[in-house]
Amino acid sequence: MGNPVYPGKKTKYITEKVGVKIIAVTDEDGTDYMNGNEEASLKLLDYIEKHVVIKFVVTGIKQEIDLGVEYKRSKIHDNFYKQYKKDKFKPPRVAWIIQKKMYAPGEYEIEWNGRDDTRNKRLLLAGDYQIKILGRMWVWKKKHKVGLKVAKPLGYNYGVHYKKGKRWESAKKTVGYAEKSQKSLKDKTGFTIYSQFDRHAREAVEEMKSASVVYFDGHSNPGALVFHGKEGGQFKKKDQSLLYMSVKIAEGSNDAVLKDQKKGSFKDIFFIMMNSCRAGNEVLMYQEIVNYFNPKGVDGVHGDNTTKALRSFQNLHGIKPADGSKNQSTLKWFRIPREMDEEKQTRAIQKKLTGFFAGKADGVLGTKTEKSIKNYQSAHPKLNVTGKLDVATFKALNIGERTSGWFIPKNIADAMGYKGADITMGFIHKVGWNTAMDWAKSFWENLANGQGINTAASNAQASVDHRKRKHFDYNIYTMEGVSKESTLHPARYGAVRE
Repeated sequence: MGNPVYPGKKTKYITEKVGVKIIAVTDEDGTDYMNGNEEASLKLLDYIEKHVVIKFVVTGIKQEIDLGVEYKRSKIHDNFYKQYKKDKFKPPRVAWIIQKKMYAPGEYEIEWNGRDDTRNKRLLLAGDYQIKILGRMWVWKKKHKVGLKVAKPLGYNYGVHYKKGKRWESAKKTVGYAEKSQKSLKDKTGFTIYSQFDRHAREAVEEMKSASVVYFDGHSNPGALVFHGKEGGQFKKKDQSLLYMSVKIAEGSNDAVLKDQKKGSFKDIFFIMMNSCRAGNEVLMYQEIVNYFNPKGVDGVHGDNTTKALRSFQNLHGIKPADGSKNQSTLKWFRIPREMDEEKQTRAIQKKLTGFFAGKADGVLGTKTEKSIKNYQSAHPKLNVTGKLDVATFKALNIGERTSGWFIPKNIADAMGYKGADITMGFIHKVGWNTAMDWAKSFWENLANGQGINTAASNAQASVDHRKRKHFDYNIYTMEGVSKESTLHPARYGAVRE
């Protein structure tokens, strides 16, 4: 091996002509982010499948290049990244874009997705950063750095505001409470807020994908959120659309379906709150499904009601053909002999279907609903008769657990979480507008003051009229490893999920 070359008079000219330099930081459309010329909304870039493009130049000789991102020291970032010390993660450097790679003299560009090197591959928090490049050749080092300013994360609030008959149904006040909280968090950070009262479900779903926090205040049931596409004026059915957990919708509809969204669609949403009726009631979900099977009487006549009820049952259970007839597959499922008289076959099926009727869809696990559960389990070839809404029963109804390529979570809160959100929350029972406003005001004030999400919700529940507190029972769905006591600061971005 030869001796190392040290700088001296003969090499001074060479070292002056050798170097590395960052010459541009843009997106793919050319927006200039270098040194804070524009704030980079990293989530928006990632959502539309764009990246930060970093251009740099290597001069003189072939060099070993490091390129990374560091935050400028701040309490917010220091506290946030403490949780990753066990990952051999070394703040303030948060991302290696290039590490120990040889580059010959020339101009280069490289894409970066705006995520850090933690195990969760999180998007960077809002604030000031530096992009640093280092070139090594022999014993010399050349470096250069430029600034990058990351914009505040996005928060989307959705509500309704229309006149229905003589009364207004409006979420303007509650959305206002949410806005105030999201803009004035205890740690002096906040969100860039967009509040919408005139969105269809299809538009809203696409907007949510770029959000970190989502607040929905409107009508719902365990299987759908209700959006309204027009603000103000009289309520019109044609302006309404739904975000379903799982249905078939017509092409060109303003509706949307959660099951059609890719896994991880909401991967960077930290928190979704649904201040709406019955977004988390598993009993109501069961009642609404099995009540579609009701033939409305046992008379041995295979009329329209029986056909409709039987078709619903066939569709849900994958019985083909799903035509509402007493076909061979259906008789086999119900264990009814083919040789039986047709009227007796009809009566037998009607009796089975009527036995599934759970009574009024009120979300209450009463005597009639318990009997319905036992009847359904008894009729189903693969279920044990427990009288409980267990995992196996939910799977049989396509609710709850994953199956091969197809599942419906038990309620809307679960459904949003299954698609990637860290924390989702929804009420179990129907809530009234005025009491919901009292709850929301307390909830968002608690969050702004730094309380954890579960504590903020519990305290808000305690603050409403004691006669109505049970209406504010809620479900919270959390991703593995995420605490229900997480706050809105500083961990505002979710994890990448495969």
